[in-house]
Amino acid sequence: MAVTIKKASINLFVPDTEIAMTLYEKIFDAKNIKLVLAEEGNSARFSIGESLFALADEQPENGGKSPLTLQGVPLCIQLICDNVEELVEKTLAAGCTLDMPITVVPNKFKVANIKDPFGFIWSISEVYTY
Repeated sequence: MAVTIKKASINLFVPDTEIAMTLYEKIFDAKNIKLVLAEEGNSARFSIGESLFALADEQPENGGKSPLTLQGVPLCIQLICDNVEELVEKTLAAGCTLDMPITVVPNKFKVANIKDPFGFIWSISEVYTY
């Protein structure tokens, strides 16, 4: 029997779920689906565009460590938008740092990488459609 995969969701471990959720709402217009504040640890579900994400406070005992704890992250999260410059400026104004300046690949796409205060790298892309 074949298994059908319906969607993928990215789960992000951060030092403080509530602060991260507030930042992602501000810079990416993330939609807060559910925020759970609990003594044993906070968690959240949110969407950016059609993509689903989960946030949770770090859980090192279960392998859930943030990029800050790991001192790096081996991936970037690509967001495809309609205005790279505007979104990059919005992220920088909110405390993110520029990891890679806006780069233009003629007739294909425009991209810049930013790092958020939690250590995640977001690849902000604009794909040209003709």
